Amino acid sequence: MSQHVEEGTRSLVREHRGTEASSPRSVRCDDGLWAAVKARAEADGVTINYAVGVLLEGYASDAVRLELPPPTDDPAVTGGTRSSVSSLRVADTVWAAAKARAAGEGLTMNAVVNRILGGYHDGLLRLPTVVLYFAPTGRPSEA
Repeated sequence: MSQHVEEGTRSLVREHRGTEASSPRSVRCDDGLWAAVKARAEADGVTINYAVGVLLEGYASDAVRLELPPPTDDPAVTGGTRSSVSSLRVADTVWAAAKARAAGEGLTMNAVVNRILGGYHDGLLRLPTVVLYFAPTGRPSEA
């Protein structure tokens, strides 16, 4: 079964991959931002892993652009140190594709995830709308 996902003018078809391997990833971010994004995801009816995973998938496929300023807790901006470490579980294929794009843009995955967290929290990035269509089924006697 496929999902048809539309984001802006792009259209992606994604297969359900319930058995796709995913690994925990450590990400440094501000504790307050993490808690706020988690609350936003829960309000949207999803987990933080799902929200970040979908947005990372969009980023990896060039459907999501991160034309956002660096988060203020980014040491490149503040000259300080990052906050605590949080853990995400994202499909390995999505992480690898996002990491390849990030490397091409001169970004670390930590910077990408922090920009996604900030953009999602601020309402600049939204989860794509997924519409499932169920065709009417016939009667067993018609089979």
